[in-house]
Amino acid sequence: RTWTFDNFGEDLVASVAGQPLIHWDASQGVGQRAVLIHDSLGTATSTHTDSNTPTTVRSVIISTPDRHLVALGADDPMKVAFASQETLSTWTATATNTAGDQLLQGGSKIVGAKRTRGQILIWTDTTLHSMTFRGPPFIFGFRELATGCGLGGPLAVVEINGLVYWMGINQFFVFDGSVRQLPSTVSNFVFDDFNLVQIEKVVAGLNKQHSEVFWFYCSASSNEIDKYCKYNYRENVWDVGTLSRTAWIDASTFNNNIGAGSNNFLYNHEIGVNDDESAMTSFVESADMDIGDGQQVAFIQRMIPDATITGTLNTFVKTRKSPADSQTSKGAFALTSSTQKVNPRARGRQFAVRFESSALDADWRLGATRLDIQPDGER
Repeated sequence: RTWTFDNFGEDLVASVAGQPLIHWDASQGVGQRAVLIHDSLGTATSTHTDSNTPTTVRSVIISTPDRHLVALGADDPMKVAFASQETLSTWTATATNTAGDQLLQGGSKIVGAKRTRGQILIWTDTTLHSMTFRGPPFIFGFRELATGCGLGGPLAVVEINGLVYWMGINQFFVFDGSVRQLPSTVSNFVFDDFNLVQIEKVVAGLNKQHSEVFWFYCSASSNEIDKYCKYNYRENVWDVGTLSRTAWIDASTFNNNIGAGSNNFLYNHEIGVNDDESAMTSFVESADMDIGDGQQVAFIQRMIPDATITGTLNTFVKTRKSPADSQTSKGAFALTSSTQKVNPRARGRQFAVRFESSALDADWRLGATRLDIQPDGER
């Protein structure tokens, strides 16, 4: 099941893809269960009578500041339906209300939506549309913004300061007033090992404190989320890793980022340096680098580390003579807060550097490590 949620004042509206809309009334307290809007409204005993209330939806969102409940994929994979302003129960359009609906063109189904800067962006599997409040008599205006930029899954998009980032079928995109493909150094790594059957499980997350956007996804051999890729939008840097998170919320109401694991636990992130009181293996490894377009063998004679370290940090220098060769690793070289240099004396046409720790309470932060590299006569 793929859930979407939004706040309607203090109440909660939600949907499970392919099911009716759901409403939880905060005034009833936590002892009262949520109810299906199609069957009842507000309390478990009140009867809903509007025959145009959607019986199945793919996603839900509230428009602002006008406060319309918007159902995406409402009884039709390409239909956007909206209840009359400030109501959950009035879906039949009349001259005296603001209910209505709109069929979109382009694609085979609506996938998801996101609010940003006075509009709602709505994605199908192939296109992006804008939904803007205009008021009577048309209520909302719809405009196709771009094609070939569909959304992978309803939770695969985040918004930060007017910029919207999302994962598509085989690439990443950003919207900043226009749609652009987001150049990525990890696209091949991600999409060559990706379970497209499970693409609607993709979850995007925002770590505003560190200017990072995550996408958690299922690798080709897994039906559940097991990997992530991450983009630092301030430094324009990508990295990848292994982690299972099926839901994510950035620090706001709570002091820390909170992620849901596939093991049914919720995790507080960015707290301490251990894994729930156990040692945590952490590492940073560079991609392969070379000198002279790879035509020269590099001799790495010296490394001058730049790191803040509590405890010990291990570093490795990995080399290979040609791209098809396996890596040869030199190290581990143990670094402490007082280490001034190490002498790896490593040779190769390509080289990479890795820093890692696996000790309890290990705490480290990298700066700009420098390498003394010279062309070597060895061929």
